[in-house]
Amino acid sequence: MKKNIVKNIPNALTIIRLLSSFISPVLFINGNIMACISLYSLGIITDCLDGYVARKYDAVSELGRKLDAISDKIFVLSVITLSIIMGNSIMLLPLILEGLIAFVNIAFKSKGIISKTNRVGKFKTVILFPTIIFGLVMTKLYSLINVFLPLLILSTRLQLQALASYINEYQCEYEKKKDNNCQENKIDNVMNEAYDREITKEKLINLKNELLYYTCNDIDIKLPKRKIKSL
Repeated sequence: MKKNIVKNIPNALTIIRLLSSFISPVLFINGNIMACISLYSLGIITDCLDGYVARKYDAVSELGRKLDAISDKIFVLSVITLSIIMGNSIMLLPLILEGLIAFVNIAFKSKGIISKTNRVGKFKTVILFPTIIFGLVMTKLYSLINVFLPLLILSTRLQLQALASYINEYQCEYEKKKDNNCQENKIDNVMNEAYDREITKEKLINLKNELLYYTCNDIDIKLPKRKIKSL
């Protein structure tokens, strides 16, 4: 029972962040700025804790990963949209960049290529969250622009680096997958020829050499469940 409760803690933290994304804008519009910022700050804290707790207590799950990713996107969209509505149009920049990153992820996932978040992506998120919070508060306290602008510059740079690293990583995975498919097709052709009734001894030697080439290059060969007819 206790183990099940502990395993549900990461998802509960993620849900708290998701709820803060919807409740905070209402508080801000009604003039409860401190309550809004406190709730958004709680959302940032949960983002730092959910992954850590999941790894520490072996509570990592596919549902948790998807829920965390969705919550992060909704949280960022909530803060940025509210900032733009309140007159901080410069927040369109991080919104567009986050949209491009999401588009790249979706595009490559549609091709069956999934990559884990790298260090640049994690650090980008760590800097992006306080940046957008300051961008929101700045609509009420313009004096915070001296804090907001340096954060925005750093955040933008990290977003661009994350976007470039994701594209590069996905391209490498795509090329690797493409090469593996090509090599597997070649091996299938080689094995199919081995079932030819009129196969000669010389041809078998050539086929053997081709197979040795593929195995020496660490290519996994799965032999068909058929018997080669005797020569």
